[in-house]
Amino acid sequence: KLRNGVVTLESGTIALYLPGTFVPLVVLVQGEVILGRNVGNPNIPIVDLTPYSAGLLGVSRHHAVIRPFGTGYSVEDLGSTNGTWVNTGQLTPGRPQALNDNDAIRLGELVLHVRVTSD
Repeated sequence: KLRNGVVTLESGTIALYLPGTFVPLVVLVQGEVILGRNVGNPNIPIVDLTPYSAGLLGVSRHHAVIRPFGTGYSVEDLGSTNGTWVNTGQLTPGRPQALNDNDAIRLGELVLHVRVTSD
């Protein structure tokens, strides 16, 4: 929810701040959410980063996945071509990394700043 210019996150949601934007993408995380480029399959819960020059910045179609993890969330690289980082550490594909509030996720060369809530 946006109140007085401030995003208030509901339980089970994360906010992704993208370059050049002031209002984040607020994503409900139920099960898993894939970060990548939409390839036209409506059955895959994907955050489509195409409008943010994702293709030019090296984001794979199915680049990374965010899942509930303990009382928070994790991010995992899905074997992407150009890698995934959390802050300054590169992820090993298939190994989840806990997400903390204000972490930066880099998909190829696209950087997302994350706001998270915990249940």
